[in-house]
This record gives sequence, C-alpha cells and structure tokens, in this order.
Amino acid sequence: MTRRVMLAQAALLVLVLLGLGVPLGLAAEAGDRATFRSATIAAARSLGTLAEEKIGDKQAEPQVPALLSRLVVEGDGAAVVRRDGSVVARAGDPEAGDSQAGVAVLRAALDGRVATAWNGKGDARRLLVAVPVGGQTPPVGAVLLVRPAESLDAAIGRLHLVLAAIAGAAALAAAAVALTLARWVSRPVRSLEAAARSLGDADLAVRAATDSGPPEIRQLATAFNGMAARLETVVHGHRAVIADVSHQLRTPLAALRLRLELLADEANGTPAAGEVAATLAEVARLSRLVDGMLTVARGENTDPRPVQVQVGAVAVERVEAWRPVADDAGVALLSVTGQGLTAAMTAGHLEQVLDNLIDNAIAATPHGGTVTVGAERASGNIRLVVSDDGPGLSPHQQAGAFRRFSGNRDSGTGLGLAIVHRLITADGGRASIATSASGGLAVTLLLPPAPTGHPVATSSH
Repeated sequence: MTRRVMLAQAALLVLVLLGLGVPLGLAAEAGDRATFRSATIAAARSLGTLAEEKIGDKQAEPQVPALLSRLVVEGDGAAVVRRDGSVVARAGDPEAGDSQAGVAVLRAALDGRVATAWNGKGDARRLLVAVPVGGQTPPVGAVLLVRPAESLDAAIGRLHLVLAAIAGAAALAAAAVALTLARWVSRPVRSLEAAARSLGDADLAVRAATDSGPPEIRQLATAFNGMAARLETVVHGHRAVIADVSHQLRTPLAALRLRLELLADEANGTPAAGEVAATLAEVARLSRLVDGMLTVARGENTDPRPVQVQVGAVAVERVEAWRPVADDAGVALLSVTGQGLTAAMTAGHLEQVLDNLIDNAIAATPHGGTVTVGAERASGNIRLVVSDDGPGLSPHQQAGAFRRFSGNRDSGTGLGLAIVHRLITADGGRASIATSASGGLAVTLLLPPAPTGHPVATSSH
C-alpha cells in the first residue's frame, strides 16, 4: 500500500511539474531570447547613430573604421555600408556582411527596416542584426552587427539548471511528504491485517490498534475489535459448554457402561441378556457420539502447525491397525500408496482422518467386500482416496455428508465425515465425496504438499 501511495504521489508530481515547469521554462527561454535580440538591436542602433554623421563626409568617413573597432565588443562583428551597398568599415568578425544571411538583412536595412536572422549551428550560431542609418527614406546606409549566441546559450543553460534544481527539490519534498502520508495510512492497515491473521490463527485475544491512522481506518479497527471480542466470547462459551459436556456426560456414561457390563455377566443365559446387550450397544453408541462431539470441538479450536507427514507410511500403518477389525467383518482391507508422498499437516490429523474413514468404510461394506486406501500425487497436491463396496450414498446425501449429525448411513453417529472435513480443511486441504467404481462411497482428500525445511512428524495413533 505504501508503494501504491508513493507511486500515485509521484505521478501527480510529474503531472504538476510538466504542467507548470515546461511552460515556465519555455516562457523564460523565450524571454531570454527576446532580451538578447533587443540588446543586440540596441547596440546596432548605437553604432548607426555614431556612424550617421560620418557616412558621405569625405573627411569624416575615414574615421569610421577606427571608431568601429573601439566600439565593437570583443567577440562581436560589425560592418557599416553606404546606401549603394559598398562597405565603409568592418570590425570584429571578418565574415560580417559576407554570408547569405548577412546580405539579406543588410538589403532589408537599406530598404529602411530593422532585420534579424540566425546564422550557423551549434557553438557557431550567431545573431545577425541590421539597422538603417539615418532617419530619412531611403537611409544613408546600414549597420550590421553580428553577435555570437554563446552568452544566450549559457543563460538558457543556467535557466535549465535552476529549473531542474527546483524540480528536484520539489520532488524530494513531495517524496518525503508522500512517504510520511503513506506510512501514516498503511501502518494501521498493516496492523489491522496482522491482527486479522492472528485471529484467523486462533489468537482470540488479539486486538488492532485504534490510536493512529485516518479516521476511517480507526473506525474499521474499532469495528474489528468489537467483532473479535464478540467472537472470543462466543468461542469461550462454546469451549465451556464442551468442557461441561465432557465432565457431565462422559463420567456418568462410563459408570453406566460398567454397571451394564456387570449386569450382562449376571444376566448371561437369561431372557434379559438380549435387552442388556442392546442397552450396552446404545450406551456405546452414545459414548461414541460424545467423543465425536469433543473431537470436532478440538478440531475447531486447533491452532494448526504443519509438519511433514509421510502419507504412504501413515496409510500403511493405519491399514495394518484396522486389519483385525476388517477380518472379523469379512472385509478385505487394501493399501495402494506411492512413494515419497509428503504432506504438510498438523501432527496426528492424518491418523484421525484415516481412522474415521476406514471405520466408516468397514461398517458400510458387506461381508466379502473390499475397502481400498490409495494415495498418489496429483496436480501438485497429494490425493488420498478411501473407497468401499458398500451401498453408497445418493447425490442428496453426498451433498450433506460433511454436515454434523447428518445420519447419511444406517449406523454411526453422523460425526465421522464432519470430523474428517474439519481436520483436513484446518490444514489447508480439501475433501470431497463421490460414488466409487463399485457403487459404494469414495472419499477423496487433497492434501497440501510439504515444503522443504519442515520437521517430519512421527505417525502415532
């Protein structure tokens, strides 16, 4: 933002300098040229006044060369001619009056007009001025004065240097003002951005500074702080509810399950054994529901710190851990993973995700079916797919599968896929559901690849 403000100020400054400096420079340069021309004409008139009384006077006319030599400034050239064009005297520049331009301006002066012309190029550039001598028409003669443009060019060069110095000083002053203004505007914006990032990283106590910057930025920071405070209150309240649930539900459920297990042992072989077993199953289901709620809450409150996770190794390990369960259910559990697949994830997340997906897949797959866990590299990401041969889900059920308590399958709590989605998205990945080739369910996870330099996580469950 600071750079954009500086560029805007610089562009405005350039437009101002071009709009004011260029016309001013051109006007000043034109003024110097006009002054130089006027001074040259005045000098030529002075020479003409002194020569007027001597032209045509046979006794005084021979004095003109000496007079002209004394009066002509060093570097100038002058020539005095009679009305018939013959030269009376010449001084200074030996070419005065001999050039084509000199002849043209002398002819104009002998016709009674003041004439000027530029002759030569670069350092040899000269101004030629011819004025008539005498007040009558036609005049008794003419004076040609040739003056080099060195002094004019030097004056114009100094003018350009002065204008450049003024423009440079103005640019520096404007840059200093623009930098101060840009920092004044951008510093609270950067502070607000940093606070927003910290809030996104689960730092609920962060607040933005409200004592600097433009009023609009201060108002925005105040609104952000109000939002952060309300969010902190809501999240802390949510965590308090989860803590209450964990203390108020899990302990009684554990005690109830223990008593039911004792009762099941006593009721073994009696007509009540089936009812007790069904009650135990419901208690176990309720325990899983509470545990799932806690897992989702922990995932929402997680401050992700990605490490390198060897996807293939973790997948193989979790498949081996669930193989006894799959064998008991008569389900074939396969692992098809590539080598060198390293993802950037929070330590332990991938294990939880695979446990939920494999558990769901085994529960949904009929006896003799297959559950496959595959991982491969795809378009810069790592694609992990868990597919089964179960009954699958309808398109409507797939659309809501990641919502909590969706109950898309006949068994389970409806939290497994919600936990998967939360943990994967918390690490910057994506999760999607589709129908597998066998008509079952295929859950696809796109995991972000790990950059070099991250510590490698150890797989644990």
